[in-house]
Amino acid sequence: MKRILILHFFILVISCATNSRIEESQSLANQLNNTKYKLALPDDWHPFLDIHGELSYKPKQYSNEYPDVYISIGNIPTTRHQNMPLSKMVDRITTPIDYLENYSIKKTLIQTKFGETYVVDEQFRLNSKNYITRTMYFRHSQEYLSYHYGASARSFNRYIDDYASIFESLEFKE
Repeated sequence: MKRILILHFFILVISCATNSRIEESQSLANQLNNTKYKLALPDDWHPFLDIHGELSYKPKQYSNEYPDVYISIGNIPTTRHQNMPLSKMVDRITTPIDYLENYSIKKTLIQTKFGETYVVDEQFRLNSKNYITRTMYFRHSQEYLSYHYGASARSFNRYIDDYASIFESLEFKE
């Protein structure tokens, strides 16, 4: 009787884990189908859902939930700030976070295929680990967008060329 209970418990646990993987896979497929953009990923990159359930991209070698390197593309909500200049929007959303140690930020204005683009480089220490992020902020079709690259300090330069090539391949569906 004890073996039967253990067997039933084991089957229950396995089936719950399988269902959550199926749901995550379906959510990923839905988000991929509903993107407003197209991009070309290097062969060793793939899409995944980050810890917030948002579509992101990472090298295939990072199979864990918290990858060392990732890229994400997102809309910046503008309900009250629709006509705000891009420079003011960037200043508004790039305020330092108090709990980050050794925080530094550098903002640079460049021209890209999307026009005026701000590149924001941030370095910080979190949970005894050093990180570097690079985010490009730009406008497209009256929307503010961000193209974000985050990595541990030791991995940042290894994938910076992939970050650039993915950005160059980025196209928006009309």
